[in-house]
Amino acid sequence: MQTTPEPATSARSLDGWTIAVLGLFLVLPWLAKLGGVPADTLENRAPAPLPPISAMTMRDPATFTALGEFVEDRLPLRKEGVGLLGQAGRIANLDTNSTIFAGSGDTLFLAEDFTSNCQPEFDMAEVVNQFAEWDAAAARTGKTWTYMVAPDKGAVLTQGLPRRTAAATWCAAETRDELTGALAGGTSFLMLWDQLRQAEASAPGSTYYDNDSHWTFTGSSVAAEALLNRLLPGVWDQEALALGDATMPVLADQDARHGIDGFVRVPVLESRREGMDTELVTTDIDGVRPVRTYQTVGALQMVEGTTVVFHDSMANSFEPQIASYFETIVFVHWSDIDKANGFDLLEGADHVVLEHVERSLNEQLSSRLLGDSFGDAMTNGLSHQPVR
Repeated sequence: MQTTPEPATSARSLDGWTIAVLGLFLVLPWLAKLGGVPADTLENRAPAPLPPISAMTMRDPATFTALGEFVEDRLPLRKEGVGLLGQAGRIANLDTNSTIFAGSGDTLFLAEDFTSNCQPEFDMAEVVNQFAEWDAAAARTGKTWTYMVAPDKGAVLTQGLPRRTAAATWCAAETRDELTGALAGGTSFLMLWDQLRQAEASAPGSTYYDNDSHWTFTGSSVAAEALLNRLLPGVWDQEALALGDATMPVLADQDARHGIDGFVRVPVLESRREGMDTELVTTDIDGVRPVRTYQTVGALQMVEGTTVVFHDSMANSFEPQIASYFETIVFVHWSDIDKANGFDLLEGADHVVLEHVERSLNEQLSSRLLGDSFGDAMTNGLSHQPVR
């Protein structure tokens, strides 16, 4: 598909297929108009102009970006047209979307991996103080809580990054290093970067999807093992992982930004612990996802009591990998906490897990975790004796 981008001034050739596709894009709006098919864009602005087309400009990634805007404003079959343009740009080793970085081979990266945390809007000392307050509340009641940040793809697959992301990579890494350094002495922060990098080094291309920002089941199993080692050391069984009958959708969110439909369904890699019986109960709250409650019985060791997990989409793949290790575990999406009475669940929980992806670190800390309402709710929930 696409290799590491070079500076726009370097000389590159476009193959005949790409030129043919570009030519088709340029004439389609007028052919469609002659056929009586209107463009599907109605916006209160002037349509994007056609960029200059020449042997030189067609070597410039900016030309493809401008062509994408031109096509979007005029082509009746917008989705199909933009998708073809995205494929043409990737075959020609040119970028058509500034929010995507192309790495080695077919690997794509979200620009947010390198920019969203560059200018932290939270105070690190406030983070330390808030976490210490929650640690103290949990210690008084014998509860535990864990803050688990799912590393960005761009923080793990660093060997595949294009050269032009070097400055942005440094920027994001500085915030990451400051956070991990500030929280390294506590027991609530679960760090996963080193484990995932080691897994990726052992099996390159195994931890994240090429065209999607989420980790694979191999990547999520690293997080699953780390979480269980924190709560009940030694219980994780790598041999219990097996492909199940269910499948999970992979949206190919990075392909989608090029207008390319890369949606697939992949078999679920789940934990099957011999002699353990796990039952799933879903509660539809008209939210992002139903609340999922797993209850497990059996003779093997498991985390006792009730565990509540506030999570984003990164947890989707490790959910079936850890469910059978918990007596009761409840998964609630961040967007659904109010609808699901999530803070009430904290009061009866023995263990609380807060999980989110690294690129939302700035937003989660500044807008949610350090807010008075969330902070008070966590302190209150951890201060209540767990229900046995």
